[in-house]
Amino acid sequence: MLSSPTEVGTFSAWIALKDCDNKSAETLFTFDVWARRWGISTESLKSAAVGSPYSATLEGSGLPSDVTWEVTAGSLPAGLTLSPAGVIAGTASATGSSTFTVKATAKEKNFGPTRIDSKQFTLNVVALAASASRKVAEVGVRFNSTLAGSGGQSPYTFSATGTPAGLAVGSGGAISGAPTRAGSYTLNVHLVDANGSRVMVGVHPLADLAPRDVVSAAITRRMNETGTDHVFLDATHLDGDAFRLRFPTVYAACAAVGVDPAVDPIPVAPAAHFSCGGVMATVDGRTAVTGLYAAGEVARSGLHGANRLASNSLLEGLVVGSRAARAVAQDKALGLLGDPRKAELLGSLAAAVTERDVLQRTMSLHAAIGRNVEGLAAASAVLEKSTVVRPLGTRESVEDAALTMAAEILLAVAAERTESRGCHVRTDYQSRNDAAWQRSIPVRLDAAGRPFLFDRALLGGVA
Repeated sequence: MLSSPTEVGTFSAWIALKDCDNKSAETLFTFDVWARRWGISTESLKSAAVGSPYSATLEGSGLPSDVTWEVTAGSLPAGLTLSPAGVIAGTASATGSSTFTVKATAKEKNFGPTRIDSKQFTLNVVALAASASRKVAEVGVRFNSTLAGSGGQSPYTFSATGTPAGLAVGSGGAISGAPTRAGSYTLNVHLVDANGSRVMVGVHPLADLAPRDVVSAAITRRMNETGTDHVFLDATHLDGDAFRLRFPTVYAACAAVGVDPAVDPIPVAPAAHFSCGGVMATVDGRTAVTGLYAAGEVARSGLHGANRLASNSLLEGLVVGSRAARAVAQDKALGLLGDPRKAELLGSLAAAVTERDVLQRTMSLHAAIGRNVEGLAAASAVLEKSTVVRPLGTRESVEDAALTMAAEILLAVAAERTESRGCHVRTDYQSRNDAAWQRSIPVRLDAAGRPFLFDRALLGGVA
């Protein structure tokens, strides 16, 4: 063969062979024809937008066979990955510019050489945003306005929730219609950090409307990253008077510290939600102590998961509270309950107590949202050092003793549960482990009234 191939690709042909005795044979021969020059042909990458799905395919020229792609230097933006097929995909979680080197490796299918080409790319991640301003419309009067987008790749697609009745936001950003009801409407309010960057974008599909344990954990992570003790709720695009009338308590709290929500982002931080659990009780409120019933947030009934949210907590209180009342009536009718009029008062009581301010500071620092073995150990050491036995002569002293006991129980159980589940977030064990921990951790008190873990058997719930 003295001719030169004119086309790149993989080709097959039957080759006939005949000897001098006129005997013949045929065989299938495959040709891989490579270009004299080949390599990565993609010149540049389109920008990505924070919180929006991204996809870009790298391409090569003059390649008749499969190519394997990999990043050999630098790194892609957080949230994006490169597949061996050359597809960059994912959802970027932060703005910025990332420079990285990609290597393409092509192996000829039969006996040819392996060819390699490398190229450096820069991928920019920008904040995708829609123009935000206050618009005034009149009931029954035709209204028209258009939203604009910035960042990311145009054309943009818009969607909205919470628009006034009678108005609609089109996919192209056009707001049109005639409102049918007066009022002030807000599409969204965002959590931002000290640098003005969105906190919840890329964390959860619902962003700022995600479940509160997800939001609280994200805020805590961002505060740790930025070295601050708060983030901000940005409501500056709302009308100040409307905010004051709609949220008078929040507005008053802001005004008390010199914050004007119409002008200033509102400093916010997660409130401590330490644990789910309580006195082990049935769904009828009965406990292991005859005559003692528990319902609501004091109880561990097995009806909750690892999150005690406002709605299901209220429902549990209503349902189990009603069932507990019936259980009391039934037990009384069966003669299982004593006569409270014949009860004898105990003498003076004493219990372990930690000063409330020390307890609260210690637990907020080491055992709130985001726990680890070092912090839990440090908190336990503080409590052990500062706890003293005191007589329980006042309501405040009884409350302090109960707080101390609850703190000791939480620290012991949080250290034992080496996973993250619901409102229990371990920064050193960030994954959920159902095989080991889809269960409760029962606790009892010893003879001195101090808590200890007594059983690790599986129970019918995880709260």
